[in-house]
Amino acid sequence: MPTPEQFHELTAKLKILVEKDKEQRILAEASLVNSQLDALAKIKALYPHEVDKNYNRYVAPFLDRYAFLKRPSCLAIIKKHAYEPAHTLYLAHLFESNKAILSALIKSAECLSGKDELLQHIQASETYQVKAEEQIKDCGKITGRIPDLTITDERNRWVLIIENKIESRFSDGRIGKNQIDDYRIYAERTFPAYDRYYLTVSYSDCNRKDALDNQWGYCDYCSVFNAIIQCEPLDRIAEDYLSALMQLLCNGPHKRIQKPDTEQIPRQLVSIYQFYTNVITQLKNIAL
Repeated sequence: MPTPEQFHELTAKLKILVEKDKEQRILAEASLVNSQLDALAKIKALYPHEVDKNYNRYVAPFLDRYAFLKRPSCLAIIKKHAYEPAHTLYLAHLFESNKAILSALIKSAECLSGKDELLQHIQASETYQVKAEEQIKDCGKITGRIPDLTITDERNRWVLIIENKIESRFSDGRIGKNQIDDYRIYAERTFPAYDRYYLTVSYSDCNRKDALDNQWGYCDYCSVFNAIIQCEPLDRIAEDYLSALMQLLCNGPHKRIQKPDTEQIPRQLVSIYQFYTNVITQLKNIAL
């Protein structure tokens, strides 16, 4: 049993040890912070050089070849870069004016039932009709459902229904279990003797699983960009739309309330990386 004097002496020593340990921890934390600050300073000094190096390596040659991509698109100017109906109307024009673009997109589609047969239909078609956002009826009644694109060939009796999405998801069904199920029912009732095909085009990956689960083919917007740019020569509308797509693909996800970046490809490593992975690596049959 220690005496009171021994107890006080022991507690005094313990206090000294605790204070020393505290001081050592403070010094260690300060050293760690300083080393991190030094590392950040080095990264900050290197960052502009890495940006320039990667921009000149990956971005500049591509933009030199496709100089029209440097121009702001109409959608960027009117701040409708993520407005689905505008994208749908662009696609309607491009599919109607150049069936090579439609064929290229169909070739890239994932899990599209009857893909080879549809490609043969498109190639054999002298003319097909493209209707954008046409109000549909069920048993004579307006359902409120509007397929984004309906492509029909009355002579060869085939129809392609395309649902276009930027960031929205499929809504609930009114005559079926969901939005695209409504469109399938509509196509079966309206075109009973036609070969019928269904495709979802979506910027956001959130729709991929639902599309495939409902036996719809699926394409992302990288595939749209790829399909258009490989079909040279391009008219001014195709060039303008490609410029709009660049903004979506190179600046990451956009909400409707956000403003697009003033540059097509901002001089940031993350934007250059997105450009390389979302555009360059996805392009096929194009020598850069």
